[in-house]
Amino acid sequence: DERLAFLTGFSGSAGFCCVLMKKAAIFVDGRYRIQVKHEVPNSYEIVHWPENQLWQWLNDNLSHGVIGYDPNLHTTSEIDKIAINLVNDNVTLSKTEGLIDLIWKDQPPYENTSVIEQPQKFAGKLSLAKCKEVAEILQSENQDQCILTDPESISWLLNIRGNDVPRTPVVHACAAVDVKGNVDLFIELNKLNSNTLKSESHIKIYPFSNFKNYLRTLKGKTRLDSQKTPISVKDCLSNYVFSDDPCLLPKAIKNITEIKGTRKAHLRDGIAVSSFMAWLDAQKPGNFSEIDVVKKLENLRRNLPNFKDISFDTIAGSGPNGALPHYRVTTKTNRKVQNGEILLVDSGGQ
Repeated sequence: DERLAFLTGFSGSAGFCCVLMKKAAIFVDGRYRIQVKHEVPNSYEIVHWPENQLWQWLNDNLSHGVIGYDPNLHTTSEIDKIAINLVNDNVTLSKTEGLIDLIWKDQPPYENTSVIEQPQKFAGKLSLAKCKEVAEILQSENQDQCILTDPESISWLLNIRGNDVPRTPVVHACAAVDVKGNVDLFIELNKLNSNTLKSESHIKIYPFSNFKNYLRTLKGKTRLDSQKTPISVKDCLSNYVFSDDPCLLPKAIKNITEIKGTRKAHLRDGIAVSSFMAWLDAQKPGNFSEIDVVKKLENLRRNLPNFKDISFDTIAGSGPNGALPHYRVTTKTNRKVQNGEILLVDSGGQ
């Protein structure tokens, strides 16, 4: 969604901003403390996070007032932690509409990409079997259903993949799983073709726009993960209990097929990296650039069987650029790799 980049200019993958009436701060971790200085105007205070937490900054910079937050973008645990640690009773937190979206007039539309079913030869376990596992967890804790909002959990549980997020093969959706292992899936319908998930009798599909009204109709005890579920979802429920996402542990325990697949993927990817190292050895310093390095390595990966995408934008930093932990080369920053310099390469494939 890149709201942070729109507001501040910061392009890193992790960070957040707090805006007061007369000042603003951007919070970044150690990976981005050089990058943020190049991208963000001097009008923003740069705060080293997580050494300094948001509530500490608010305690130092705000004596009274209301802090607004979009309940669709923040979780219960996140907001509760801030509220508990505010020392001034005259500072309160309040739900509000998405203020960034109100000023972002040319915000690009969402692209509805197609959902891909993950074949059994890669998944190693049917979606129905996974849903039964989750159902057993719910039964053991006397819960009637759970709500899933994490795209990783939903994509794993239903054996689906997508291209909704760059370099991350997940599907944007929300889901409810009941004690029998049945799933109600809420998704933009134009992501699906006429046959997608038709063989999965335990899955019922609904338009994403129906999700919140559906939540209001639920009976019994509903399980939510306070660290993953937006506050706006919790607000639609009358009876809920906080507990970990029930997919987390089953997803972490890899089956035999997944383990074999991981090993085969590493062997294939190792061929690409070894070929790249051989190519690099053959280059003359000063005759090739960081962009040349990125293109060569990515092309070697793309030529391998079963390649889907790179894991993240390849980092190739030479000389001073190699000191930036999450450096991404551009035509502006691109430089030739010179003799005697370290070339840092950080990359991955799916």
